[in-house]
Amino acid sequence: MASENKNEKGNTWLKNSLFRLRALPFGAMALISLYVSLASGIVVALQYQAENAYQSVVMLDQLAPGGAFARSLHFYSSQVFFLLLIGHFVAVFTHIHEMDRGEYWRLAATLPLSVLLLFTGYVLRDDRTGAAAGRIAESIILTIPFIGNSLGDLFVAIATHGLGRIFLHHMVTLGLILLLLVWRHLHRYRVQSGDYLWLIGGMALFCAVVAAPLDATSPSSLLISGPWFFLGIQEALRYAPTFVAGIGFPAVLLAALACLAGAHRRAACACACIWLCAYALLSIMAIWR
Repeated sequence: MASENKNEKGNTWLKNSLFRLRALPFGAMALISLYVSLASGIVVALQYQAENAYQSVVMLDQLAPGGAFARSLHFYSSQVFFLLLIGHFVAVFTHIHEMDRGEYWRLAATLPLSVLLLFTGYVLRDDRTGAAAGRIAESIILTIPFIGNSLGDLFVAIATHGLGRIFLHHMVTLGLILLLLVWRHLHRYRVQSGDYLWLIGGMALFCAVVAAPLDATSPSSLLISGPWFFLGIQEALRYAPTFVAGIGFPAVLLAALACLAGAHRRAACACACIWLCAYALLSIMAIWR
């Protein structure tokens, strides 16, 4: 009886916490952050040169009027968008079962797609962090049986084509896919930009003071850390084969997310929680290294 009461209290606390989270406008704030990221990204793209990536980023920061601010705004608004998107997903978690399965899969796919957008943005800087992340990603893709070489040549091909293809996919392919995934959702829920001027102003003020990161191209240390959301994969590569750590390990989370709308929701939720804990542990190990 005591254990049943504890479980009931635990479930009630979880539901109340998720209800309070759902009351917060994570989705609207994420959308506003995405608009800011897109607008500032266009400004950055006009100055960016894939064939001389690092030099063009340095010139953007140091010579172009407002260039450093635009790049900082694009960088940090993209990070804010991703974090708010995660918050929105967690807030509506208890209502996933009310969605059509196809609609849920489309919306859930925006999470890994957002990671790809963030990741390719890091790679396009072509500094120490970006260059190392690009080389690791290309080596991971090449380990995929049968189609690895074709996928690498189509989507990455840094060794043979530089950053041109990654720039194309970052600007066009991934953006269009994201728009297609959320199009129906955006038509259903409208956002008044005027209600979130405080968010736009806060990001602008922060970016006017804090510059976007840019590492030197010449390595000053033997250890190079990747993007913050990539640290777990980077650390896992130390202990497991490239295909297992770079493809199999993330695929577990993707499979769990896909199953959250099905009959095995509880098992999928437990699997996702265990995966996230393991990834957090790997990330902490990478930071402390």
